[in-house]
Amino acid sequence: MMRILSAPPWAGKKGQTSIRGVVGRVILGLVVLAAVVVITYVLASPWISTWGAPEEEAARNLPGDELVPEPTSQSTLAVAISAPPEEVWGWLVQMRVDRAGFYNYLFVENTLFRLGVHNAERIHPEWQDVEEGDHFWFTPEDYPGPRQGPVVVGIESHQALILCEGESAKNCPGTWQFVLDEQNDGGTRLLFRDDGSSFADGILEPGFFVMNRGMLLGLQQKVEGGPQIALWPSASRSRAWLSQA
Repeated sequence: MMRILSAPPWAGKKGQTSIRGVVGRVILGLVVLAAVVVITYVLASPWISTWGAPEEEAARNLPGDELVPEPTSQSTLAVAISAPPEEVWGWLVQMRVDRAGFYNYLFVENTLFRLGVHNAERIHPEWQDVEEGDHFWFTPEDYPGPRQGPVVVGIESHQALILCEGESAKNCPGTWQFVLDEQNDGGTRLLFRDDGSSFADGILEPGFFVMNRGMLLGLQQKVEGGPQIALWPSASRSRAWLSQA
C-alpha cells in the first residue's frame, strides 16, 4: 500500500515552499540564536569579566577608577609574568598599532580589520618615552574614519599606566588601567581593568574580552619568550586558563 506523504506546513501548491514559510523559519532561527547568545552571555559573564583574577583581586580599587565612577561594564583580568615589573613595563609602554603592536591575534587585526600590525620581538629603546597626552593608537593614520585610540592620563613608572578612551581625564567614557604588582619571587602580577559607560560596552564585552585576554597572554609570551598565542586554545591550555578564573 502506497504511503501518501503530506506536504510540510510551509509548502504551497505542488510542494513549492511559500515565502511566508521561509520567513517564518528565518525568524524562528534568529529567535533561537538570540536566546542562545543571551543565555551564554549571562552564564559566561562572571567568568569573562574576572578572568585570571580572584574575587579579592577583581574587587580591588585601582588607579584610574575615579575616571569612570559608575561604569555600566567592568572587567578585571590578570596574568602572572615571570619577570620583574621594570621588564614588563618596557614591553607595555611601546604598545601601539604603529609601534610594537598589541601582541594580539594578527589574524583578527590584519585579515579582518586590515590594520597592518607588526608585533615587536624586542623592547625598543626609542619607544620607551611615554607621557600624559600620548595616544595608544588602535588604527593607523591612513585608516578610514577618525583615528581611534585611548590617551594616557596617568603614569606611575613600572607600577601603573592609565589610559582614557576619551580625549582627557575630564571627558572619560571608558578606561584601560594597567597595574603591575611586584611579587615576592621577583615576578609581576599584571592587572588590567577595562571600564565602560555606554550600553554598547556591555553588548560588546565578549568581543572585548577575547582581544583583551589575547593582549595579556601575548604580553606574557613576549616577556617570557614562550610560544605564540593561539586564537583557539588547546584543551590542555583551556584547562590551565580555567584554573586561573
